[in-house]
Amino acid sequence: MNFSLLLSILVIFLQPFLLLAEESPTPKPAASGSVVIEHAWVEAGGEDAIMLSGFATLKSDASEQWVLKQVTARYFRVTMIHRTVLQEGEPRMVLQSSLNVRPGEIIKMNKQGYHLMFVGPRKKFKVGDKIRVVMQFENHAAVNINFPVLKKAPE
Repeated sequence: MNFSLLLSILVIFLQPFLLLAEESPTPKPAASGSVVIEHAWVEAGGEDAIMLSGFATLKSDASEQWVLKQVTARYFRVTMIHRTVLQEGEPRMVLQSSLNVRPGEIIKMNKQGYHLMFVGPRKKFKVGDKIRVVMQFENHAAVNINFPVLKKAPE
């Protein structure tokens, strides 16, 4: 089959789709920007630790709100988003179903605010190990990031 005949058949076959595309309204431009995750780390626990705390800084340069819906880590039974609040003068951890990151916002996770809880480790972690964490934002691709295990927050 020669090239011209093949091209003609292809144009005839694709013509209805090309017409449809021409009649479609101009798509709305996608929202720009993203959330950058920096200074991620997990606080080292003792030998028999049943949970570890994780922290990071989330910086938004997005034009719309991003919503962190789920966090997972391979070697833990459960990973949760928590927020520490004061109730009757006592700090309490409150489970969060999500974490909203507004345009231009910077969220610095720490023990007194938002943080991650890695529950039920399936192996022992020591200082220097890296924990692979998947952060799933609503309507966006998952973000994979390594959280190093440290004794204290990075400088």
